Order: sequence, then C-alpha cells, then structure tokens
Amino acid sequence: MRKSDIYSIIDSRRTVRQFEEKNVSNEIITKIISAGMKAPSNDHLRNWHFIVVSDQEVRKGLVGERGENLLKSQNARALVDDWGLIDEFQVEMFLHAIPLQAKMILTAGALIIPCFFQDHNLLEPKELSDLNEFASIWLCIENILLAAASEGIQGVTRIPNSSAVLKEILGVPKEYEIPCILALGYPKKGIKLPSQHELQLDNHIHRNSW
Repeated sequence: MRKSDIYSIIDSRRTVRQFEEKNVSNEIITKIISAGMKAPSNDHLRNWHFIVVSDQEVRKGLVGERGENLLKSQNARALVDDWGLIDEFQVEMFLHAIPLQAKMILTAGALIIPCFFQDHNLLEPKELSDLNEFASIWLCIENILLAAASEGIQGVTRIPNSSAVLKEILGVPKEYEIPCILALGYPKKGIKLPSQHELQLDNHIHRNSW
C-alpha cells in the first residue's frame, strides 16, 4: 500500500446516519472486523467480541421506546435547547443527528456491537489506567471505521446511556461491556452532511509545553 492511501482513507471517512437499502456482505463484515482486531490492546490479549445484528426484531429491541421518541424532530430541538448549545455548527449537527439515531439502527447495512472484557467497574475507575480496556476497544473501533471507509462504507458510533439493557437483549456475559453500537452502510445518495469547523492545525500542536 502506498503511504498516501491511508491518508486518503482517513480524509474520506465521514459520519453518516442515512444508508442505501443494501446489506453489507458477511465477507466485508469479517474483513473490517479483522482490521479492528489488528489494533493495539493494553494487555496484548485483544479480548474482544463482536455481535453482528441482522434480525429486525432484535434491532427494534435495541432502539427501545426512548429511541422511538428520538425519531421526532421536535424532540431534537427540545434536547438541544435543554443542553444550552450555542455553537452553530454543533447545533446543526445535533438537529440533523438526533432524529436519525434510532432509524440508523434499523436501516444500517451492518450493525455491529463490539464487546470488551472489563473485570472492574468501568464507571468507577480508581486511576486512569483502569480505563485501559476501554481505550483499547476504541482503537479497534477506529480501525473498523477506516477499513469500512476503504470499502465505500460509512457509519457512526452510538454510545448507549446504559449497556445493561443491551447486554440482556444480546446475552452478553456480565464481565463484558458494550462501548457503542456501530451502524455502518452504503451512504444514501444526495444526503446533506452537517458542516464542520475549519480548524487551524497550528493552534492545536504544542512543542515541548502548552
């Protein structure tokens, strides 16, 4: 692979929540998960598992009642106002994204639930290193997103408020955690994506000290 290829793939990756009515093949799903499994892990064990959900009834269970309410655009405006957001790019993004959060789970060409081994309470870390397993699975997820982009597939991560319900629906062992729902698919033609801030990289790089 040429060095320029990886940079092109990174540039091409976008957050997409609207998909064509086209399934992602099992071959490609296996291929992109394989790319995820090549990510570095803190304990060198890569104790990760992936649930690929194609059954629509299971997907509806993952959406739940709260997700159904998010399908209504007026609820998106109420949430944005409640959060007190004022940045125009951020407001535009959330107004666009919130009504699609549930629908994308139902319509994604591939729905992947990554799971990682977590032998202590993730929400009560005693020190920063207690989050090593959590950090490692996100390296895996980024690999999956980039591998998907190389196949012309885009998507988004949906972080659940609580993983307990999802774990019960999917039969995930108690010693594993779910960091997100990963919805992937072929981007719907003609969709409008929210604008992004134009950042000056020099303002974000510091040499030797801040």
